[in-house]
Amino acid sequence: MRKYVIAALLAAGGMSSAVAGVYSNLSTPLCDEANHVIYDGHGYFVVQSGAETVVELTLNLASLLSYANSNDYKSGMPLLLWDADVADYGLTDVADTRVPTGSRTPSLVGYWNGAVWQPGQHIGYSTLQQYAREDGSVVLRVSNSNTSGVKVSVVGADGSVKELYSAPRLRTTRNRTVSGYRVNLNYVTAVNLLTPSTLETSTYTPPPDYTAPFVSRRESGLSLGRVMFMGDSITHGVNDQTWRWQLFKTLVDNGVEAEIVGPRSGYTPGYTNLTTRDAGEAYGGVAFPNVHLAQSSGRTHNIISGSNVGMTGVNYGGHSTSGSADSYNCNTWCCLMGTNDLLSDRGYSQADFAAKMQRMLGGKVTCRSGQYHWEAGSEWGNLSRIASDVLRDSGDVLYLMSVPCWGRHGNNNAAERHIAVMLYNDLLAQWVQAYRRHSGLDVRFVDVNRGMVDFTDRTPFTWPDSMSNRPGRDGLHPNEQGSMIIAANLARAMGIAGRTAGLPRAAAEGQGWSEPVNGTVPSEGTINRAEGTFTTTGGYSVDLRASFGNGEVGGWRDNEAGISISLGDGENSGMLKLTEGRIMWGENILYCVDNSAPVENLRIVWHNGCAAQNVARGYYVWLGDILIGQGLPSAGAGKNGITISARGGAGKIAELRWADTALAPASTGRTSPEHAYKAHQD
Repeated sequence: MRKYVIAALLAAGGMSSAVAGVYSNLSTPLCDEANHVIYDGHGYFVVQSGAETVVELTLNLASLLSYANSNDYKSGMPLLLWDADVADYGLTDVADTRVPTGSRTPSLVGYWNGAVWQPGQHIGYSTLQQYAREDGSVVLRVSNSNTSGVKVSVVGADGSVKELYSAPRLRTTRNRTVSGYRVNLNYVTAVNLLTPSTLETSTYTPPPDYTAPFVSRRESGLSLGRVMFMGDSITHGVNDQTWRWQLFKTLVDNGVEAEIVGPRSGYTPGYTNLTTRDAGEAYGGVAFPNVHLAQSSGRTHNIISGSNVGMTGVNYGGHSTSGSADSYNCNTWCCLMGTNDLLSDRGYSQADFAAKMQRMLGGKVTCRSGQYHWEAGSEWGNLSRIASDVLRDSGDVLYLMSVPCWGRHGNNNAAERHIAVMLYNDLLAQWVQAYRRHSGLDVRFVDVNRGMVDFTDRTPFTWPDSMSNRPGRDGLHPNEQGSMIIAANLARAMGIAGRTAGLPRAAAEGQGWSEPVNGTVPSEGTINRAEGTFTTTGGYSVDLRASFGNGEVGGWRDNEAGISISLGDGENSGMLKLTEGRIMWGENILYCVDNSAPVENLRIVWHNGCAAQNVARGYYVWLGDILIGQGLPSAGAGKNGITISARGGAGKIAELRWADTALAPASTGRTSPEHAYKAHQD
């Protein structure tokens, strides 16, 4: 049984009742004192009633059809869920996701504790169409009973009622109360609660007023002010807590104040849970504000309009960029969009891509000899609409993030598509500079792909499987590793220092550090250092600059060739490997970079972690001050010390130092040390 909780909204109690009301503005939270109902603005109604209830739902059929045909559709998610005291049950929409988008036909069926109930008995889409009103909607009256189960009837415009579905066994005799209703806002446009509620609402606390200017709670330190994240499924979340979570940890590590807000919350329904390796609802003792203005399958025109009906299955719940700026008065905006504009809308010729780019950038986009060109014009495209909507006051800033590369996917694997998106990012960088000069607005370009593009792959502008959600099936959405790199690139663009994982910062010099070691590691040879030095009590650190090969000169070399840095304390061990174009933990690719001429040091640290504050135990790897590996697993017992070896060619090391304590690298980025998170290692 699931319980949906609206924190700090109410205290239980009271038995006053009234007939509940009709709610058609589903994008705004409210407290209906007359009818004893609280609504959270995200599809959940808090009530208090008996176990047997009646609800009327208005469904937009065009939105239902479009939703079922969206790229991120997941069959079997609830349409209506009773939040009851024993079992959660209701109705769900289903469609065959093996059928290509554009050809799916949804139907409605019962739902019981997370699963479809008897799918053979359903209400077909064609049946719903028969009872559609002039505006394309249909009104369903849904009742639940401990004795007669669930019934669904259609309500005509004349008030007539006809039963469409009956599931007498979809029930439990043990339910005594219903404490809430959850509805699917992708296509539900109005809710009529016909069963009286007895909820006590006198202690209701309204949401904070974010229309007022942000006021810092600190006397000193770095602040981003009020922050909102905008985007599509990569921001919303698909089987990963997204770059939002990773950036949040960066802010906590560095003590950066940020009031993260947004009209929407959570992840893409049915896709993201908190069982992934790097997951949680808090970090460093700070709760994660899981709010945003994002929606799976979102295009730039969807977020501008706040679409919630009949538009490519995309539902921002009526929350537009302009409306969100009105409601939240943010200082910092981060926008990652364009994947669906370019790849989800059909048409993949050069002319098609040019037209899609032009819709976002305005002006004129042309393609000549495989190269895309943008020229400014009188109109600046959808991105200018987003910028002008959200940037209201002096000092407001919008970070426009590039479209991420992607890996092996169920579709969109053609090299031409990868190249088109890569070249679009070049145009986006040009557009940002030109639009800043034209508008005077503080818009900044962020290249989120630094460290993710695998130069050695035959497909251009692709990331390795280690950064993909589900390689081969879903190579479009990043996993923890990809999201961490995206967040690191955004933080760097903001001028913020990299992650610390709660460790103190220190340059690799002075007290506690060894003297530097420099030299060449011969091909098939090894160098051993720091034998018997490391203990796990406070962790340990190894810092060095390592190089191998000559980069892309003559083509990228076999990824089996490279230089390896093995380290351990006797109980734990691990190996960092550098090929010409990759940094790897064992065989897992962490970062893609030309290692033939490194400009930043590597640091490898054993961190005992802090389970109580969601800091994983394991090895941590930094390139410069950017964390590129967190909580990496130990390979088990091994040698105590450092062994560096080379294969397939000679490697070089410089400034190799070590210390028997866990230290994050120093940084020139901005930070607030007085507020920074400091972990107490387990």
